[in-house]
Amino acid sequence: MQTFNDTDGFINKSDTFYIYGYDNQHIIIDAEFFIDIIKEEGSGFKLFPDIGSLDTNKETVYGVININNLSQGRHFIYFRMKDKSGKWG
Repeated sequence: MQTFNDTDGFINKSDTFYIYGYDNQHIIIDAEFFIDIIKEEGSGFKLFPDIGSLDTNKETVYGVININNLSQGRHFIYFRMKDKSGKWG
């Protein structure tokens, strides 16, 4: 999987981020992200398909991060995708 960042390398109020994910053997049906802490599967912030719906083994998804409640400083964004068999990874 690969992330696409903006030019300044920082998350700003207006930033949207895009993630390209692929699975050579399975269809991707869901995607989520977390800020700083990874929680239970299916409990993250929703990632949306860039085009159409999540229904192939190669997908680009996007999400918007609300930074209003984040403290100033470094934060980590984690993401995962779910395949048609129900496995997150």
